[in-house]
Amino acid sequence: MSERSVGGGQVEGRRAVLELLRVGRREVHEVWCMRDALDEEIDEAAAAAGVRLLRVSESAFRERSSSFQPQGVLAIAEPLRSRSLEDLIAPEVVLLVLDRVQDPQNLGAILRSAAAAGVGGVILPERRGALVTPAVTKVASGALEYLDFAVVAGIPAALATLQRQSVWTVGLAAEAEVALADCNLLTEAIALVVGAEGDGLARLTRQRCDLLAKIPMAASVASLNVSAATAVALFTIAGARRV
Repeated sequence: MSERSVGGGQVEGRRAVLELLRVGRREVHEVWCMRDALDEEIDEAAAAAGVRLLRVSESAFRERSSSFQPQGVLAIAEPLRSRSLEDLIAPEVVLLVLDRVQDPQNLGAILRSAAAAGVGGVILPERRGALVTPAVTKVASGALEYLDFAVVAGIPAALATLQRQSVWTVGLAAEAEVALADCNLLTEAIALVVGAEGDGLARLTRQRCDLLAKIPMAASVASLNVSAATAVALFTIAGARRV
């Protein structure tokens, strides 16, 4: 197993902290709550997990918190750890590869969709992309506790590894000729590759993909936000597997 950290050691927001405590996949050191933000569910979950709960002043809490509107609760936990890329590969797995997605709000929303769609693993670049910050944990609303991650040195090399292991790599690109829903690969082991906000897939990443596919849209709409496009694509794949 890789020792790379994905981040996520500081978890912010009520739902994110509740899921962290209830799922129990990683050690939680302590929970901070603002004194006037009483929450019985947080109290009970912390007690059930055997985690110390600290009541702190608003000023102390805001000095420690990083995200926008953390809802008066945060937790300090062991960071999420990267697994090896090979650990994520399985028959008929759905993987999500993020190529230079840098906005924490988009990353958090993407991870929430990935967990809801049953993604088997998320692959992130070590550089030129966001890892899991407190803001990401807030937006993801607990989804992180249901996902496995692999942090890789380079996305093109990671795609080559996946291809050698019989995982199809499908890049999402607005200019592609094939609609994702029309691909006949969606029930096989597949890695959906999503590019950066605005710029899309990097050149080498695009070249490495087995196939480029698009989400058809009305002529009046030029494109979707990367988090919205990823959600549509992931649920298109999930839907194809339920037929």
